[in-house]
Amino acid sequence: METGIVGMLKSYPTNISKDVLLDKMLHNELTLDNAQELRLIIKEEMELTKKENVLIYVLALGRLEQVIFELMPRKEK
Repeated sequence: METGIVGMLKSYPTNISKDVLLDKMLHNELTLDNAQELRLIIKEEMELTKKENVLIYVLALGRLEQVIFELMPRKEK
């Protein structure tokens, strides 16, 4: 499922930094800072997208929230 989400969100050459972060997400290589940066990018894009395309952004944000939770130090959870 994650491969499909990443493929639909990639925008090369429009936003190369987002694409790099999506690749890191796909390969479980995101740091906490990377995940938070990607979450911000995805949220901003979601606000600009058409209503019928929102689902893919919601799925990506859900996955990013899970990644961020897992990467947070114990005391912040």
